Amino acid sequence: MKKEVLVALTAFFLMSLSTMTAVYAGVDKNEEQKTVITQEAELSGKEIKETIKIKGIRYEEEAGFFKELSLEVEDDLKKTVKVDLEPGFDPRLKIIDFNDDGNKELLVKINSEDSGENASFYLYSYQDGKLINLGVPDPVTSTAQLEDNYEAVIAVENENREVTFDLAENAKAYEKLGLYHKGKLNEPFELTVNSYNMLTPFENTKGEKGLKGMQRVTGIDQNDTIAYLQSFWKREDEKWQLVNVEILDVRNK
Repeated sequence: MKKEVLVALTAFFLMSLSTMTAVYAGVDKNEEQKTVITQEAELSGKEIKETIKIKGIRYEEEAGFFKELSLEVEDDLKKTVKVDLEPGFDPRLKIIDFNDDGNKELLVKINSEDSGENASFYLYSYQDGKLINLGVPDPVTSTAQLEDNYEAVIAVENENREVTFDLAENAKAYEKLGLYHKGKLNEPFELTVNSYNMLTPFENTKGEKGLKGMQRVTGIDQNDTIAYLQSFWKREDEKWQLVNVEILDVRNK
């Protein structure tokens, strides 16, 4: 009797395993990347338009999150080249010429979270049928912290410069949360310097072209915006060089 039960259980287990395998195989087979964005542009400078696509697979059919994303370029002979991108929300594509060399580059933005406050950026050129990763500048490193008398101090790394912000208008909220007692900081509190939420082409008054980045500095939560770091970058010898950093008061933005 025990043997018969064991045989029956084994058969049931194998049937269940087979069914599960078939189900997952079907999901994998049917989950093909769908086109999210399509644009056409002359990327190679040969007066021939290429087709640029961002493709992806959503986490769920109506979800805003893409669990897979890729960038694809197709030439006039229907030959395609593709690179994988990080998963995320709301992919965007800009076709730019940040260095004025006559060849277009592909600037891709993918939000790391639904709010769009932090994002991943990619910069690619298209040469000889290949996508070349040019990379983007790293976010500016800085220190930011609260001080006594409801003040915040933000300093940019490697620059002998810091900016102090008067946050007295937030005094009531900060006192209620226990950050301050009668204007004195109870314990050290570091502000959050977020990654880029914007990276766009720029041209300064000297005619130099490059990229401009924006980073938000926040306090007790993502709704407590203290300031913005605005950085300007140009690319020289295949490396990004920091031209200038500005610390912007959010109240004047």
